[in-house]
Amino acid sequence: MELENSVINRMFGFQVRSTVEKRGAQNSATLEPSFHLSLDVGPHWIHSVSDALSFFLSREAVGLRCSKSGANLHALKTNTLESLPAYLVIQLKRFDVALDAHQVARKLSKEITYPSVLIMDRSQLSSEILAPAKQQRSYDLVSVISHLGGTVSSGHYTCDVRHTVGMPPQQQWIHFDDSRVSPIMHSTVLSSCAAAYVLVYKRRVCEEEKS
Repeated sequence: MELENSVINRMFGFQVRSTVEKRGAQNSATLEPSFHLSLDVGPHWIHSVSDALSFFLSREAVGLRCSKSGANLHALKTNTLESLPAYLVIQLKRFDVALDAHQVARKLSKEITYPSVLIMDRSQLSSEILAPAKQQRSYDLVSVISHLGGTVSSGHYTCDVRHTVGMPPQQQWIHFDDSRVSPIMHSTVLSSCAAAYVLVYKRRVCEEEKS
């Protein structure tokens, strides 16, 4: 499915290719348009955005049923990125909809680290975009939305945004908390590991793309 040529799609739109491999059968693939990556952070071994990305884009076993014989089939499913957006929005799945013993959904407040510069590994991209040397795989962190509070039903949102000021241009981080706006240190932005909920990364523009 092709994305429409709109401002929103050009800024945030991309596609995820899901490939299913079945023994003795031809691989099948589907393309899903998306505007963000929703990453699972629940597994105990996930401690960073890189871990969560690897988990989302890793090969997993799936169960299928043959439409003709009704037999169960074993297959492997792999997700790769078919295209890269100008702005990559990452949502960390901190709200677990599975109810606990008290029939209450819970929030995952575990620390998930995230880098200032996110570099997409070539293995996470589909073969369709490996060939062009101009394809940029490096992203700079430009915004962090945090959820403050220990439950799903309550809490408070704040937002940190990278701002370019002055000549020559200099990077400054601004903290938004309702009507309160104040400067914030870059190191403080990176320390919200237990509260960060949405991360926004901006793709770097390489010299080949400028020319």
